Amino acid sequence: KKIGEELIKKYENIYFLIAGKEEPLKGINNPRWIEAGWTKDAKDIVNAADLFILPNKETYFDLVLLEVMSLGKVIVLSNTGGNKYFKKFNSNGLLYFDKEDKEKAIEQIEKVMNNRELIDKNDNRSIFKNNFTIGKFSNNYKKMMEEIYKENNESEK
Repeated sequence: KKIGEELIKKYENIYFLIAGKEEPLKGINNPRWIEAGWTKDAKDIVNAADLFILPNKETYFDLVLLEVMSLGKVIVLSNTGGNKYFKKFNSNGLLYFDKEDKEKAIEQIEKVMNNRELIDKNDNRSIFKNNFTIGKFSNNYKKMMEEIYKENNESEK
């Protein structure tokens, strides 16, 4: 909300489209802050946006991050918890800020606003396709289970 309030004051052409239940937090009373509510078609809301903001204060591994990556959207995300895992991919479409650094978050959002090519040509979709599809997940899960089985059998000898 703090990021949104500041950007809405600064730019006339910025809108925030918010999905999900509005409570316990309430949105900003501004026509450019749009509370869409709960939806079964989150991809439609994400696809209506140029970027996705994931401002977790704490997180383990937020599945919405994978959903948004699969759609090829730029993501401005907090440098916390499971979000940090994705740094290893060096994606030009994942722009980090420290969770309490509102100014850095705004700087990252403005970077996207000023770079149409980044919006159109980020590499989040290919990272998702190469690492996080159901097939990739099941293969990695199977390998992990085989390693655990092998380790347990070796330790019993």
